[in-house]
Amino acid sequence: ATGSSGFKIWKEKGGTKILNATGLVANGWQKQLTRAGTAFSASDFTNATNIAGRICPTNVFLDHSNMTATNRCLYYDSINPLQSLNVATGVEGQDFVADWNTSTSGRGVGSSYYEGNIKTCADKGMRLPTHYETVFNKPTMLLPIGDLTANGGPLSSDPAWAGTSGVPSTVNIWTASARLPGSSGNGPRTYIAGPVSGSQDVYTLTTQNSVRCVLPDNGIPACTGDCYQEGTAPNYAQDFPIGTERIGPSGSTLTLQFATGSSGFKIWKEKGGTKILNATGLVANGWQQTLTRAGTAFTGTAFTNTTHVGQIAGRSCPPNVFLNYSNMTVTNRCLYYDVGTGLLNLDTDRGGSSGEAQDWLRDWDSTATGRGSSSSYFEGNIKTCADKGMRLPVAYETSMNNPGTTNTPNGDSGITPVWAGSVGVPNAASVGSGWTWTASAARPGKRDYWVWVSPTLFSSQTYDYTGRAVRCVLP
Repeated sequence: ATGSSGFKIWKEKGGTKILNATGLVANGWQKQLTRAGTAFSASDFTNATNIAGRICPTNVFLDHSNMTATNRCLYYDSINPLQSLNVATGVEGQDFVADWNTSTSGRGVGSSYYEGNIKTCADKGMRLPTHYETVFNKPTMLLPIGDLTANGGPLSSDPAWAGTSGVPSTVNIWTASARLPGSSGNGPRTYIAGPVSGSQDVYTLTTQNSVRCVLPDNGIPACTGDCYQEGTAPNYAQDFPIGTERIGPSGSTLTLQFATGSSGFKIWKEKGGTKILNATGLVANGWQQTLTRAGTAFTGTAFTNTTHVGQIAGRSCPPNVFLNYSNMTVTNRCLYYDVGTGLLNLDTDRGGSSGEAQDWLRDWDSTATGRGSSSSYFEGNIKTCADKGMRLPVAYETSMNNPGTTNTPNGDSGITPVWAGSVGVPNAASVGSGWTWTASAARPGKRDYWVWVSPTLFSSQTYDYTGRAVRCVLP
């Protein structure tokens, strides 16, 4: 690790990444912790020169919901200089630790085995150890109680103490574990910092002790690229079992779940939350957002409505995706599509409060539609999709083949999309006869829009034609 002597690490050949502390290749490269030490960053841990060793305690702290993870290991650094827990300024629980009964400490007013991090460790992407992860003896009294189920925590009993398999030290080092006040008179200013041997050693925030920072393995692999392309062809991640996990945006955990909750298409969802991964499947692109009612911009709001998420039926990655009128043929994007609704006309919700091209579509030469009097591949949205934060598909995103230039829109100057064909959004086959609306104008009639069933079966139909399905999409 130092480059010359001491502990040896598995390192990326020709690079700076190191293998995760648990040593499993499937778990990927070691990630940094966030400054609070309670989540993993998306950033790799690449400055390993201070790593002094690795240890595998019985229980490892990950966050306040996962305090006793098993089969995990920790890297630990060299002993850092003597310091007090509250020596630094900045953010409590990230740069310094204060009284453990503050609103921003581990359990708020309750005492916890992990009250927060300090600058010495946070600057490295590491954290303070909990007492039970160290080689120190288990105290016989006055242990933290805020993590117990009786007090709203996740622990039914005390963690398993590591003993000789814990983070080593021959001197007292700070832990992040609170100690109940007892008869010391110091109240919530007391933390456990040892002992090397014998009974529990307790110190106040201002006491000087050494610091040894630790870094657990997240235990969860990172996606190698598109999370939906993990695994092997032809089904990739869809073949993974429910509950499979990957590292998500901002160090969160993704879990693979059925969109409906019981069967069908599997989505990467925020573990313990309601967000879903973006349709393109790249963790760097963050959580999926909803569209504005017009369907031409993102709202900044995550797509979390459980009903609407439960209607996601699949994902398609057309060669070109419509984002807005300045970005009509974006590449390397994917779309979620829903189960389909029907049977509707494009003007079923005419008179809706959001107006034309947001609640309904009629003649495409209206001033409110895509290109005004000219025909466009995206003339607007309808209420069925807008209410979900989704939009109608454009024709070239669907599975229909290019019908030729005679009747395709001509108002999108310079736009020559690549038609998706068989890799495009499929029609809503389960709805009615399967004929499905697009938002794309058809010429020469100003009342006409493209509908499709398959790559070779498509047609233009008037907006008020009865009995066509709607399939909404979300890029």
